[in-house]
Amino acid sequence: MPCFVNNKGLWRTRQEAIPAIEGILGDVTVEIDNDDVIALLNNEAILKQDMLPETMSDYCGPLIFTSNVAGCRTLVSAWSGTWISLMIGTTERDIIRAKLGLPFEHEVEEE
Repeated sequence: MPCFVNNKGLWRTRQEAIPAIEGILGDVTVEIDNDDVIALLNNEAILKQDMLPETMSDYCGPLIFTSNVAGCRTLVSAWSGTWISLMIGTTERDIIRAKLGLPFEHEVEEE
């Protein structure tokens, strides 16, 4: 399986491939704190200018965020448009939620 795919002229990582390449990513990731991870998991509207470093404030395209979740470096795929949005499925969202001690997505939707 390829690690990268070309989507409408932009190269992005396949979420399933991130564990295979995380050791060689270097400084191409953007570090965020757990509050930002939780906000993204809760589908809060976050402007890219409020989350990305100043040098990337105009960037549009795929991103890989890193955060220290439960003592481990966690990689999270996202998309930067006007807003930041996660590019991960429900299963991965629930894994991150469990590490953060949050209820699963279906439990939140039931409330």
